[in-house]
Amino acid sequence: MRSKKITFEHLVPLGLDGRKTCLGIVTAVFSSWVFSIVSFLGRYYGAHSNLFDPWNMYLRPGVVMQPFFQIWDSTSFLFALTAFCMLPLALWHYYYHFRDSRSIYLMRRLPDRWDLWRRCLALPLLGLTACFVLVVLNTLLFYAVYCFFTPRQCLEPGQWRMFWENLFSVSVGGLYYA
Repeated sequence: MRSKKITFEHLVPLGLDGRKTCLGIVTAVFSSWVFSIVSFLGRYYGAHSNLFDPWNMYLRPGVVMQPFFQIWDSTSFLFALTAFCMLPLALWHYYYHFRDSRSIYLMRRLPDRWDLWRRCLALPLLGLTACFVLVVLNTLLFYAVYCFFTPRQCLEPGQWRMFWENLFSVSVGGLYYA
């Protein structure tokens, strides 16, 4: 009995190059990841350098570090954009079956009734999942960097609680409402 091996070609509509589609998704997710790291480190460095006197690099007395949620705020923007682009990709994969040879009629007659949906949704859902997982891992990594490299006397208590309170809040003019 032959085992069924799923390749990239089985995850895209007939006639599309699965490797190119996958490479495009990987490139978008990787670019989002690099932007997220560079964005956070730049914003963190700016906030961290404000803690010190610029002339002699001593910690300023009574200074408090900017809250974590404000530094993290826009670091995941490209992940959100990449995740949003997975919906048009899935719709384009579905629409592709209606073009030229009208392979939608063949796809509906196949014994494996999930083949059409697998070809339309597999790679977009994998891209969406990769974005979500990397946002969660980056957030945990960024919080660890924030807590480890910020001097203890400059940290406000309850940073993680403030992060969760402001995660789904509405930002109006720079003011956060929970």
